[in-house]
Amino acid sequence: MATRNTLLEQEILSQHTFFELLRTYLRDTPELNTLVDGIEYSNAMFLVTLMLVLDDINASPPPLGMFLTRDVPSGILLDGVVYRLLSSAAILYARNAISFMSGTTTVQLDQYRIYLQMAADYRSAYKESLNQWKISLNHQMALDAVGGVHSDWLWVNSPSRFFLQNAPSGFYR
Repeated sequence: MATRNTLLEQEILSQHTFFELLRTYLRDTPELNTLVDGIEYSNAMFLVTLMLVLDDINASPPPLGMFLTRDVPSGILLDGVVYRLLSSAAILYARNAISFMSGTTTVQLDQYRIYLQMAADYRSAYKESLNQWKISLNHQMALDAVGGVHSDWLWVNSPSRFFLQNAPSGFYR
């Protein structure tokens, strides 16, 4: 059995690996960020958004226990974290939006609308995939339940000899 420290080390390692995957997906490297000095999102921002996403996953129905980074499919985490990052960036850009006019020329710096639209797209994909995953996991846990209450149709419709041999006493023997 793994100790608490071992589990914590595994969680930290999986988060670090996920942050590298996320940075690659976002193409958030100093070489590619020509208008930003360095990287746009820090690992601290990744951690905050990851915590929010894990909290959302654990709070969304049906309640199936507590999930850590390594327990959730990386695509769901990726969509959720990107949605949260883009929402956060939209807040920043909305706060710093400016409009400048000189004669007949107008320059408007309002990237927040673009970020809001991208965040909405990622939120939609994230919520849909999270919902499908939790439903699938719930079904799997219900079928795998030891000592669970199953319908008689599980025994009747199964072609397996295992079910017939292990059927309750007095049931199709």
